[in-house]
Amino acid sequence: MISVVIPLYNKGPHIAKTLDSVLAQTVPPAEIIVVDDGSTDDGPEVVRRYLDRGVRLIQQANDGVSVARNRGVEEAACEHVAFLDADDWWMPNHIETLARLIQQYPQAGLYSTAHLIYRDQIYVRPRSSYADGWVGLVDDFFSLCTGACACQFHYGLRKA
Repeated sequence: MISVVIPLYNKGPHIAKTLDSVLAQTVPPAEIIVVDDGSTDDGPEVVRRYLDRGVRLIQQANDGVSVARNRGVEEAACEHVAFLDADDWWMPNHIETLARLIQQYPQAGLYSTAHLIYRDQIYVRPRSSYADGWVGLVDDFFSLCTGACACQFHYGLRKA
C-alpha cells in the first residue's frame, strides 16, 4: 500500500537507525527504497546490510535531495509514497497512521502526521494548533507549514 523513499547523502552514522525504524513499523511498508545520491561516506555500505530485509538501494551521481526523492518516486511500485530523511526515524505506528488517514480521506493528495524533535535526550513537541491527536482535513497545508508555527511534517503523497 505504501512505498517508503529515503534519499541518502553522507548519513552513514544515521541510516541504520532510520532503516530500523521503518522495519519496526506495526504496519510494514510494501517496499523501502533508499536512493544514494553520490555519498562519499559508508552510508551505502550500511544500507547493503539491509538488502536481505527488503530494502532496495539505488545509486546515482550526486544531483541533490529533490532529484533523489523524485528518482525514488519513479521507482516506487505503490500509489502512495512516504518520504523519510536518512537521519530521521519514525515512531512504530507511523505507517499505520498514514494508512488509516488514506482510508479515512481517500480524496486527499497529501497525508501528514506531526513530528517530535529529539533534543538533549528528550522528545519536544512543536507547538501547533493541530497537535494532541487532532485528525482531519487541513484547508491550507502549505500555509500551515510556512506560518508562525514553523512546523515540519513527515508526509506521504499519492503518485500522479
